[in-house]
Parts: sequence; C-alpha cells; structure tokens
Amino acid sequence: MSSQTPLLLAARNSYIAIMRLLVEAGSEVDIKNNDFRQTPLSWACERGYPEVIQLLINSGANVEMPDKDFNQSPLSMAAENGHLEIIRMLVGRGANLKSEDTGGRTPLAWAASNGHKEAVRLLRKLGRISD
Repeated sequence: MSSQTPLLLAARNSYIAIMRLLVEAGSEVDIKNNDFRQTPLSWACERGYPEVIQLLINSGANVEMPDKDFNQSPLSMAAENGHLEIIRMLVGRGANLKSEDTGGRTPLAWAASNGHKEAVRLLRKLGRISD
C-alpha cells in the first residue's frame, strides 16, 4: 500500500497547477511519506524539477528538511545529481552548504563523489572554498 501524499504525487509529475490548488487548500509542504521518506521538496531536488521547487519554497517548504533514512538535505540531493540551477536556488534561500548527512557527507562531498565537476566548482564558489 502506497503512502504517497497528493502533493508528492503532483510534484512527481510536475503538475504545478494541481500543486498550487493543494497548497492553497492547506496541504502540508514538509510532510514526509513512508515510501520515499522524503518531502516533496527533497524529491524534486533529487530529480531536478526547478518549477516544483520554486513553488514549494514560495509556499514555505523548509530548505533544510532532511530525508528520514540518511538525514540528507535537499541541497545534498541536488548536488549528488549535479543540478546546478537547483543548487543556486537552495543556497539563495539559505540552505546550509556545510550540512552533513548521517555518513558525514556534505553537499560538496556528494557532488565530488558523483563526478559532477561543475557542481563542485559552484559549491566551492558559493562557499568561498579555495582548491
């Protein structure tokens, strides 16, 4: 049995209009479901949906809310997958560049370990970290 919330289902399919209706109707933007143990924001950051992310952030989503399994932040998920635009969005909204998951990995470590050189450069620049 799936425990996906309507908002997560709309986010997964990038149904922006439906997401707006759900948020206006009071859907909790930071709720984690049991299947993925992620919020809609975490899910969108991992998969690279900037429109979904912008709507969620503008609706009050917590840019620091980690997943339940590994305490991985949305910024780490974006960095892990090399989503440069999303990294910029999250940092612009105050995401912690030095957040660590349960394994002690930071967004920079996630980008580096997955070979995302541009994401590494961007994170270093944003965090004012020299080589």
